[in-house]
Amino acid sequence: MLNPFFDHPILNSPYEHPLRHWELDEAGQPTQKIVESRRSAKFITPIPKPKKHDPDSYYASRELVPGDMLEDVNRAKIVITNYHAFKLRERIDLSKGGRQLLQGRCGDELNTQETEGQMIQRVMPDLIARPQPRH
Repeated sequence: MLNPFFDHPILNSPYEHPLRHWELDEAGQPTQKIVESRRSAKFITPIPKPKKHDPDSYYASRELVPGDMLEDVNRAKIVITNYHAFKLRERIDLSKGGRQLLQGRCGDELNTQETEGQMIQRVMPDLIARPQPRH
């Protein structure tokens, strides 16, 4: 939408007396009409009307992604989580002594941490495709 008032607000030369001004309505909003006379002295601050809030335009309004990728972003599922959630966790809570008993004297070190797949399933369960039962 074109808005000449905000696109080209200056009508007069800074070196001459003002000859024209933008007309404002009672609420101080521009009417997009140029008046061929000097404005009467008042304290006026024209403020653009607020844009309607559209949650889908978050990425478009902030230009976070290129325009040709906006459609892909709108189809994507965005997951926001704390990065600590991606740290691999222990699957079994063992005390130091319990771990030593299970491991034995010469045994290999026990691996009780979850796998990367288990972590992804825990952090982003909606992104994991579950196999559909066959009928």
